Amino acid sequence: METKFNRAVNIIKIMIMTLIISLSFYVTRCGLCAEEPDEMENLLPPMDNYAEIEAKILELSEELSYKNIMSARKTEGLVKDPGIIVGKVKVVTTHSDKPERHSEDTIVYLEHVLGHSYQPVIKRHSIKTGHIAFTKENGMPAEPPIMDQWNVEFIPHVLPILKGSTIDFPNTDNVRHNVYSPEPIPGTHRMLSLGTYDPNVIKIIRLDKPGEIQLRCNVHKEMSAFIVVLDNPYFTLTDKSGEFTIENVPPGKYTLKTWHEKFKPVSTEITVGPNETVEVELPSISEKREPREKTR
Repeated sequence: METKFNRAVNIIKIMIMTLIISLSFYVTRCGLCAEEPDEMENLLPPMDNYAEIEAKILELSEELSYKNIMSARKTEGLVKDPGIIVGKVKVVTTHSDKPERHSEDTIVYLEHVLGHSYQPVIKRHSIKTGHIAFTKENGMPAEPPIMDQWNVEFIPHVLPILKGSTIDFPNTDNVRHNVYSPEPIPGTHRMLSLGTYDPNVIKIIRLDKPGEIQLRCNVHKEMSAFIVVLDNPYFTLTDKSGEFTIENVPPGKYTLKTWHEKFKPVSTEITVGPNETVEVELPSISEKREPREKTR
């Protein structure tokens, strides 16, 4: 009897020690998890302050543009003695005597950069087919380039990207949206249509051919935006004063062009020397459609 009792006691001791060790391991793991916040959850600020979210989106977009240039440089070799292009865009309209009022959101880009094949930064959710929309997993944050939807608006209004880029379309609004384009995707006969989706959902697509894509929303007719797909990473958006800067430009001769949703494109021939900062004065930009004359 005494021997059986001792064996039972020893078994109980072993079970208790095993339970204590298991609980200790569990507490230790939970403590470590609590000390290390989820990086993805903290990528964007809380939704109640969209000014911070918009600033973060712009910051991420600028970061991606920088990464695109670095990726291109790594692929093709470092640009030797790069130059810088600086300048200003002026818009002329029949409705305003202040050109700067309409000069924002003008894309300025180099039309051709020969001898280079630029590839965008590969993202974790990179997809193989450019015309199909996919929904990302729940909890996945948006990554640049981003075309967001908030307060019944697309943000940003104009998004230039490098061809081959994957674009996130999060719905940060509190209502449903339906994103589509009235024209075929550049280089294809397919239409861009993401369907109607709820808040906190992110749709993604990849665009492989250069060209212009106008975005609309079937649910909210007033929503409008543009994505412009470009061949190389040497592009930028003008600020509110129409000023722009394009850096890390390989020395050479180029055609510098503009794109604006409402105004005619202009161009100028420039030569960028080694380590040179070139100041450019682009021709004035005028409206695409001239106003109709009044009939008596």
